[in-house]
Amino acid sequence: ALLLLFPKVRRHEVINIRAIDLSSDLPMVINGMRDFISRMDYHEFLPDTYEDLVESLTRLISLDCTEILVAEHDGDIVGGIGMVYAPCMWNLKVFTAEELFWWVAKDAPLSTALRLLRHVNSNAVTRGCKLISFKSLSSSPGTLDKVYRQMGLIPIETTYMGVIS
Repeated sequence: ALLLLFPKVRRHEVINIRAIDLSSDLPMVINGMRDFISRMDYHEFLPDTYEDLVESLTRLISLDCTEILVAEHDGDIVGGIGMVYAPCMWNLKVFTAEELFWWVAKDAPLSTALRLLRHVNSNAVTRGCKLISFKSLSSSPGTLDKVYRQMGLIPIETTYMGVIS
């Protein structure tokens, strides 16, 4: 998860949170994916060509258990979030919502990140989820912990990743 919030909030700004539409959003979403990847500390495992990014995104969208939303402001995609809705692997009776990714452009309106998070939280409730989880990357700013805690979330795990041979 990456939270970079620079501009001042303006209450009159309209941010439309909606499902991704590859027929119209693809170039802007790929630019957003590249921006997100460029700001990550560890991205060696992610696709690096335009074609591979499109293939990965198309595959994600095709899965019934995923939801990919974009934040649109003044005709531009300024953020996005991907979620998986599925039974908990440790208790199939409990339905969970788990973040795949989320990204906000450096020049997005201040409220973009919070609006994306609130939107998927509401969708998770509607889908009957009892748990929701979000990630904090090593490259995420320190303010992200505060945002997650204000949402009622608590840190429960640290993940380590590396290339194996």
